[in-house]
Amino acid sequence: MLQSDKPLIVYYVHHHGSGHIAQFYSFAPHLLQKFRIHVIAAAKHVVSQIEAMALEHVTTSLMPSKWSATTSEGFVHTFSRAFEGVPYRQEPAIRSRWLAELFINEKPALFLSDGSIELSIMARSMGVRTVFVHLHGHFKQDPTQVFAHEVSDALIAPYPVEMEDKTYPYKDKTFYTGYFSKYQLNDRAVATDERVSILLGYDNASREVLSRITENASYSFSVIGNKMPVIERENVRAYGRVDDIKKYITGEVVITAAGTNSIAELLTLGKKLILLPEDRPYDEQLHTAELLAQHEYAVLARADMTSEQWHDAIEHARKIDVSRVDQLINPHAAEMVTQWLGEQYA
Repeated sequence: MLQSDKPLIVYYVHHHGSGHIAQFYSFAPHLLQKFRIHVIAAAKHVVSQIEAMALEHVTTSLMPSKWSATTSEGFVHTFSRAFEGVPYRQEPAIRSRWLAELFINEKPALFLSDGSIELSIMARSMGVRTVFVHLHGHFKQDPTQVFAHEVSDALIAPYPVEMEDKTYPYKDKTFYTGYFSKYQLNDRAVATDERVSILLGYDNASREVLSRITENASYSFSVIGNKMPVIERENVRAYGRVDDIKKYITGEVVITAAGTNSIAELLTLGKKLILLPEDRPYDEQLHTAELLAQHEYAVLARADMTSEQWHDAIEHARKIDVSRVDQLINPHAAEMVTQWLGEQYA
């Protein structure tokens, strides 16, 4: 089959954090074996990063914003009503018209929504088959989230079924991938020292928290990817942003946030995790970290922990049995998703 004859996926990539782009990076080369892809996004940096991948048969579009120049995205979630994140203005209607025209002109076989509940509902209402990427979190309190799950033809969960909430009502139409990332099991390297790596994102850890973590001089630490100034301690190295984290993680234990992509990358690299969840509207990181800790796959931390408690967490993490954790990883996830979507929608 010529590439031009393959069915089209319109693929929405959310702009928060780096995990959604990383997930697209994992999926796209395999999806392109069965589909063409048109990526849509609400932020210029997402479009730029997708274009920089220079993947053949992937096109991109920047969506109109649902916000005007004088309104802000910084609303507070209350979950008290549906579509609370959609302002009462013309901009959402303009965005809806843009999406409808895209669907009419390009006739996609599938809308794959990684992160937008509103667009998922819109796509299904326009007669387009819709697959929504489902994450952990207390989404059942939000009527818009619930409806997006209800109307989606299928859902993809980028984690193993063992990590699903027992009360989750959509298991029958959810495809569980297991944890996957850009790394492979053969990317693992033997730890060369006992240095503890701190990987909490560019601006997600305060100097106060970093200070308490690194206060115990019996440990050596590497702070990777954080914008905070170097903490002046002999046992601390700071690297700022890096291109490839695995080159800078020389020990077994990593303190990280609980984003799905971060967890997947570090588990694939064979690391023992201490999870410090970031605040999220649906507590998705906290929920993920709690589940992993309950099964003794990781250690759950809190931002207010003392240096003594961080010491205990590090010692607890050292005892994690990585061979047990390996059952959560699926190095063939992207191929399996492509096969599944191809059977359903190609």
